[in-house]
Amino acid sequence: MMNYKSSKSYRLGMRNLKTAVAVLISLLIGKYIMEDDSFFIVVAAMLSMENSVVNSLEVGKNRVIGTVLGALLGMAFAYWSPGSLVLTSLGIILLIYFLNVMKWNKSIIIASFVFLGIMLNMSGETVYWYAINRTIDTLIGLGVGIAVNFLIFPYSFEKTLNNKAKVLNELIKENLDKVFCHQEPADMEALKEALDSYETELADYRVEIGMKKRHAQDLQRRTEIMEDFDAIYTHLKVLDSIANTLVVDPESAEKLAKMDVDMEKERIQKSDTSQSVYTYHTTQLLKKIDEIEGLDAECKNTKM
Repeated sequence: MMNYKSSKSYRLGMRNLKTAVAVLISLLIGKYIMEDDSFFIVVAAMLSMENSVVNSLEVGKNRVIGTVLGALLGMAFAYWSPGSLVLTSLGIILLIYFLNVMKWNKSIIIASFVFLGIMLNMSGETVYWYAINRTIDTLIGLGVGIAVNFLIFPYSFEKTLNNKAKVLNELIKENLDKVFCHQEPADMEALKEALDSYETELADYRVEIGMKKRHAQDLQRRTEIMEDFDAIYTHLKVLDSIANTLVVDPESAEKLAKMDVDMEKERIQKSDTSQSVYTYHTTQLLKKIDEIEGLDAECKNTKM
């Protein structure tokens, strides 16, 4: 049984609402325009909903491929023996195998759905026309899903990237505290995971920018932020490996203190440490943090 208190952490997100809108539009199209069962349209619309327009288009392309292949195979097998348990199972095997070989694995669900719809739900129509109608229904549903994603509460890459950058900054601060103050191992795995997440989001944003032909300056800033985060990860990884013997110069210690990372006095070396590996990686890491703060402020102040 679900704990009521734990359910409070779940929120009604935009993707949830957009999916509901896509379902409603699909039902209306099926009832008043197609004058047919809207089941295939509704399911296809739901399957095409993604977190961004770019992903919706990519998924939509995969779904179209799957729809056509599923329809062709379903039509061929249904001509031979509609509803056959053996042919239905064999068809699923062939679809999954072929789509995996072609690296179209995101098409598997919709291809199987269309294939099964043709093989198992023949309703008095000829095989040919039934396959054509189900294919049209599915393509309409895909179009509805993509259109809703594009027009209603469009996904904000900028906001998501800002949030991911905030998470990265918090993780960096936590790990600096571990390494410099407590000589504890840094959680490099969590930092790498957050870094990869930011990089993936940035790659999708780059495609989106290419589609819209704008926001090039913002993209450049965020690319520089990504490079700085990557450099911080590298420097922190080195410092983590020598945490037990880590000492820093007074200037770096002062900058760390401003980030609420207070080092023990004996770990602040007052003599010339300009050539030490500790100082190099510490100063470079702090320099990148300063650069990110400046670039991040520019991104947030830029009107989209």
